[in-house]
Amino acid sequence: MQTERLVKVFDTSLYSAIPETNRPPVLTEDLAGLVIEAGDRPLEERINPRSFTIINGEVIDPKTGKNVREEWGFKTFLQERESNAANSFYDHLLRNTGNFAISLSPAGGPARYLEARVNVGYRKNEEEIEFYGIPSHMHPDALVNYATRLSEWNTLPLSITDPENLRELAIPIHLPEGRNPWGFLAEVAPLDSDAWTAIAKGLPWQIKQRAEIDAQPIAQEMSQRLIYARVESELVNIGAWGENSMENLGWQLKASACPGLFNSQINRSSNSNFGFITDSFGNLREVPTDQADQDGSLTFNCDTCGAANKRSYGGRKPFCDGCGKKFGGC
Repeated sequence: MQTERLVKVFDTSLYSAIPETNRPPVLTEDLAGLVIEAGDRPLEERINPRSFTIINGEVIDPKTGKNVREEWGFKTFLQERESNAANSFYDHLLRNTGNFAISLSPAGGPARYLEARVNVGYRKNEEEIEFYGIPSHMHPDALVNYATRLSEWNTLPLSITDPENLRELAIPIHLPEGRNPWGFLAEVAPLDSDAWTAIAKGLPWQIKQRAEIDAQPIAQEMSQRLIYARVESELVNIGAWGENSMENLGWQLKASACPGLFNSQINRSSNSNFGFITDSFGNLREVPTDQADQDGSLTFNCDTCGAANKRSYGGRKPFCDGCGKKFGGC
């Protein structure tokens, strides 16, 4: 019988391999990012800002010391499209100081995202890139119009009618000389939230600073507990303790998650049909987990007999229900 490991957004097993001295700051940022992006807050308060360093022509995450490109996946068509967009996105930012790059990821698609994301990168100076993943409730068709409006401020021709094609695009934006970056975007590319105003005021960084202050002692304790964790249930308990500790400090997580999302929900054996996955830009995206996960749709047809098959969330289906064919990676 095949054993399927539940998919967790905050997977504490991943931190065991990080050197003990480096583990607390990584845990701190990730725990803070979790409660911001998956929090029960207005859209403009769910922006998880990140700062990357440019070293030898590459974009490096200063918390992990890794090239951001190392985190991208290419296993599925969706991951390939998103990763190609991220590649173009950062390539443009590396070319010139003062440049913007925007990538639009609509709701729906193979993973059936419940929200859109407006990914914005700003080359702040020679050594630093600021990144903002902005959640949005804009309709996919509205995002097509949004992309067309943005294209007036770049030199690349853009002719898009299918929202799905937005997933593999990065739109370079050249900031007019003397313009405030966020005031410029609020004028030419308004959103369905007060995101540009919030970013201009530094609100995402203020929220993240508060979240990291709260997360720091919790992450320190989690790091110590991870030293002695040996089995999956212990790792889940450590993650659940961290999540509950943040909620006790007022950082409420969305209640629509499912088994495989929050460690605390695995412990409660929740039966909800909604969860989160991480896209190629590092954003948490809410999805209906009865239909799709990080690898795409849960339902598929056998290419031999045509029979409909369905795998479980985060799992694999070893054999076709129709003809018994053995599946390699489905």
